[in-house]
Amino acid sequence: MSTRIRVTGDSPHNRRDERGSKPSCFQRLGELLGFAGIVAVTAVAALAGLAGCKPVNGSPERAPVSVQCNEDEPCWDCHTMGNRRCGLDDPAVKR
Repeated sequence: MSTRIRVTGDSPHNRRDERGSKPSCFQRLGELLGFAGIVAVTAVAALAGLAGCKPVNGSPERAPVSVQCNEDEPCWDCHTMGNRRCGLDDPAVKR
């Protein structure tokens, strides 16, 4: 059974449940502490995120440049590049 809250005025202290009774002091305190806890956790998470994003002094390192070889160049390795089929003049190929 859900509890329906009926507003009888503009003040949050005028809230009443469906039986017409006001929420207890402990219930109101629990709501306030819950809200304060959510705000505190959100603030800590935001500060931790900002603390983890500090810039590093100095210049960034460049990524290594990859060398691109064509089949006719001496850097071409037919065992690991292309379709991995070596020609007839390769000593590793059995005749």
